[in-house]
Amino acid sequence: MREVSRHHLLLVTLHWLLAVLIIAELALGFFGLAATPNADPRKIGILQVHMAGGVSILGLMVVRFIVRMLTSRPADATTGYPLLDRIAPVSHYGFYVLVLVMAGTGFATAIIAGVGEIAFGPPGAALPQRSSLLGLSKGRWLSNRSDTS
Repeated sequence: MREVSRHHLLLVTLHWLLAVLIIAELALGFFGLAATPNADPRKIGILQVHMAGGVSILGLMVVRFIVRMLTSRPADATTGYPLLDRIAPVSHYGFYVLVLVMAGTGFATAIIAGVGEIAFGPPGAALPQRSSLLGLSKGRWLSNRSDTS
């Protein structure tokens, strides 16, 4: 590959787009999904946006990885600390792994809880009242947890 002084414009665009989408997705999960009771009919709409966002992030990360592998990049920046210079590639590729793991756990949760069919299937289906894979409702788990301490 030829020497360049900057990353490809598509790679930079994908980087910042994904940064914004990931922060928005985390905020939606923590402040939208977690704060909304399963009995609230608005939760299915929030869940649809969250699930579609997660799949979009996964797809864009795959595109970003392919663009990164196929385009020229500038020389690696140095920090002046050899240890930091050696772990930089680990952190970069580690982020790809982290996003894949997050998407994988989202897919697994959706499959185990059956929310894919509820969110994107025929209208009128309700979310299960239990919000934990352990079978305890969120309120009961929190109350049991505080009783044991």
